[in-house]
Amino acid sequence: MELITQDGAFDATVRRQINDNFSEVAGGGGQVNNTYYVDTVNGYDYQDGRSWGGALKTMAAAFAKIVSNDRIQFKGQVKEQLVAPLGVSNVCIYGLPTLPHHDGASAWLPPASPTATTPLLQLREQGWILANFLMQPHTDDAAVKLSRRESATLPDASHAQFLGMRFAGGFIHIEDDGGSFNVKVDGCTFMLAAGVGGGAIVSTSTTIANPYKWVITNSIFQSNVNHIVMPFNKAVIGYRGKGNVFVQATTAVINLTGGEAPNVVNDNVFNIAAADFDPAGGVTGVTGDAWSNTLTDAIETGLPAN
Repeated sequence: MELITQDGAFDATVRRQINDNFSEVAGGGGQVNNTYYVDTVNGYDYQDGRSWGGALKTMAAAFAKIVSNDRIQFKGQVKEQLVAPLGVSNVCIYGLPTLPHHDGASAWLPPASPTATTPLLQLREQGWILANFLMQPHTDDAAVKLSRRESATLPDASHAQFLGMRFAGGFIHIEDDGGSFNVKVDGCTFMLAAGVGGGAIVSTSTTIANPYKWVITNSIFQSNVNHIVMPFNKAVIGYRGKGNVFVQATTAVINLTGGEAPNVVNDNVFNIAAADFDPAGGVTGVTGDAWSNTLTDAIETGLPAN
């Protein structure tokens, strides 16, 4: 999926998708207060960041300026570990140009000497959108951590959206810490998350709630130690032609243990034969779920066999 063209203009279809999503979480018809620009090669943090000619050099400098309903457009390689600012919601960060990849496209990577057990980005307010860039976390934490404690310092990172993102390597790609609500993942690729307890989309805490009403569509999960390990409550993982592809998980393909039905897991493709489509084969649902998916040798409807 090409989100942004070389000259920075959105592909019309995806622009409409991002604007619709932004409108939903931001309100006010998707109105944006300000746009800030980050150029990690040619920018300077003493500039105002309001144009490419006056671009900032670091994402931290942009975070120091933004307020709710702003957006950040960036190019180059961000190499920072940041906590999103308090009191700032509905921010859209999107990368230029073209599809997210390693050579020349926008990327968010670990610093040269990363702080241990620290994500690249910790979100703690509602409605943030990440679109069209690569994230590669380091080996002991997440690319993005969604924190929800309903406290003064960690309010609630619910309603986040990940659109056209690519996650590669590291420990965890998207970590849910506390039980976020209404998170959307669409058109993303998750590859090579490794390590015991790691994976593409992983819950590390349900302190506030089970992760509730997530929607995961049009995405590819490949060669992760775990693809999805989440005690989902009424989530949708693929539906009506918007299914995901799950291949080559080391441990868990989809594990919804501890979740609450009905979760809908439909129209996905698994490189698993029907005889192995069960908890022992890394696939576990919740009684009362609705599953119907394509396997290597069958289209199977119903929960993975127990």
